[in-house]
Amino acid sequence: MALLERRDELGLSQLQIATRTGMSQTRISNLEVGDTGCTVVHLWQLAEALEVTPVELVERTARAMAVLSDPRMRRIFWLGRARVRAGKLRTE
Repeated sequence: MALLERRDELGLSQLQIATRTGMSQTRISNLEVGDTGCTVVHLWQLAEALEVTPVELVERTARAMAVLSDPRMRRIFWLGRARVRAGKLRTE
């Protein structure tokens, strides 16, 4: 979740992050949705590609996991993201 959020903040695609880290776009996608874990080396590479510290990336992930542990918040989050991407919701 934190990866996706930060990537969107920077306006980068999964492919651009993959290029910056040396990982595949599929791996980035799997990391974003939580289908796979990452090593400390990958964490460092991701943090560098996302222009944050590894600590900040872990903290963002922990906050996102805490919020999304509530099913209602998870639904609100994903519905909001879908609307933003469809241009139906202002982000300001």
